[in-house]
Amino acid sequence: MKIKTGRFMDKYPYIKVGTGPDWAVICPGSEDLLISDVKMARFYANLYKNLFPNNYSLLVIGYQPGMPEGTTPQMIADDFATIVEKETGPAVVLGISFGGFVAMANVITCVATEVLSSIKTPTIFLAGTRDQIFPPESCKKTVALIRGSKIEFFDGETHTLFIERTKACSKVIASFLSTMK
Repeated sequence: MKIKTGRFMDKYPYIKVGTGPDWAVICPGSEDLLISDVKMARFYANLYKNLFPNNYSLLVIGYQPGMPEGTTPQMIADDFATIVEKETGPAVVLGISFGGFVAMANVITCVATEVLSSIKTPTIFLAGTRDQIFPPESCKKTVALIRGSKIEFFDGETHTLFIERTKACSKVIASFLSTMK
């Protein structure tokens, strides 16, 4: 598997992998996407590649370590939107943890009932029933506001669901994506 790494805008580390015609953009939940460490880049590429069908190429965009004070998810989302438009065009976006805030900020400016209820993009939430950061009740409230959205809970799993149950998550994502074609 060929992996390309680098930095966008001299601050956002990235990993590109795959040769499929469709694109998935991953916004991870932390700054630990270390492109200078080949083993770490390969780890993330394999982890996320296993979540999607083979026809998907991946672009994983990380965060600048030690983001300047005052940086908001919306500011990062604006930068990511520019990157995605230039690098992939239309893409499926997977936001994980803080990356979920960034992904959502690409769709909405503020989280308000009227805005969430206006989202028409097919949306699925994958969550662990023991997630200590986004507990099930919070997920259920969000899903209830987005018309037609779905949620798949993984019993007993935590905030690191995608690492704990990669294959199971992959099946759910593939099934969801197959309904969009």
